[in-house]
Amino acid sequence: MAARPVLRVAASEQISTFDFHPSQGRVLLGLLDGSVELYGYEAALREVRAKKAEAAAARRSQKPKPKDAPEPEKPQALRAHRYELHDAPLRSACLHDGGYRFVTGAADKALKDVDVETGEAAWAMANAHANAISRVATAIVKDQSGEMKNLLVSGDDGGVVKLWDLRSQNCVRELGHHDDFVSDLCLGDAGANPNTMLSTSGDNTLCAIDLRKKGKLLGRSEDQETELLSLVVAKHGRKVVAGTGEGALHLFTWGRWGDCSDRFTGHPESVDALCAFDEDTIFTGGADGLIRVVHVHPNKLLGVLGRHPKDFPVEGLGLGLGLGSGSELAEDHVLGSLGHDEHLRLWDLREFHDDDDDDDGGGGGG
Repeated sequence: MAARPVLRVAASEQISTFDFHPSQGRVLLGLLDGSVELYGYEAALREVRAKKAEAAAARRSQKPKPKDAPEPEKPQALRAHRYELHDAPLRSACLHDGGYRFVTGAADKALKDVDVETGEAAWAMANAHANAISRVATAIVKDQSGEMKNLLVSGDDGGVVKLWDLRSQNCVRELGHHDDFVSDLCLGDAGANPNTMLSTSGDNTLCAIDLRKKGKLLGRSEDQETELLSLVVAKHGRKVVAGTGEGALHLFTWGRWGDCSDRFTGHPESVDALCAFDEDTIFTGGADGLIRVVHVHPNKLLGVLGRHPKDFPVEGLGLGLGLGSGSELAEDHVLGSLGHDEHLRLWDLREFHDDDDDDDGGGGGG
């Protein structure tokens, strides 16, 4: 199963966060210099796939490659925009409003809501938090009065979570359920629990809040005796998986937030990133540089998708669109992985689907 990335999106500075466009082959990169860059990768991905198909056809025909044939240039993702936004490292960014806008949070404690095409900030809040902002996420919810609200949720290094109404540009609620940095934010399953926001923290706890009721606390876990660093929802909203500092995956049953219901070991170092592939399968990113494939309930390590060079840690994972359309789109995605450098690596999950069909998900562990 182990593969190489199909593309590397090269930013101008070390990447600290990223988010894929919901309906286009574009990706937003947040950088350590406080700027944001937007890249399009669709044309490069199409070219890579075409060259692979040509190479496969040549191998089948056993046509030898000329010895003096030059090495073809590698296709490159193209930068569409660059935005100068913050005076400190970008910590988190996410696209919203159908991909027409994005929000950012940075170490300078500021939040911004930016128009993708113009680069103008529709809303900006300096000193939005007392500490450096660590995570941002957006959600559209219907409150108790029936009014639709476009919310921004932000977390900081002191453990504070804030809810913001992007329309009125006001802070709706400040929550202090965590005692250490907010490591991740994750919205509940779109079908089962779309109004619940989950958060994990360096204080070893997970919290669940109701966005319809201005962040009412639904539950807080007991001390898990290890930092909770990453989050993903699986099994149609019935399970929540948290990656930990000690390398185990803690599985929570939805609504039973007091303690995890199961633990899955197998990662030798911390699990810093998680990404759902489907309702049963997740990708995990480890400090050892490996991207693993894990089946949830029954818990099983299926194999290794790939490895970062020089054992750079996998600090972020995300699912982006490939080139398919209609029914093909469900099986045409790329996985983005973030390491400790200026490259976002894209892994072609069409090949992962092919491997899955060939060997039923088998592969070597790591």
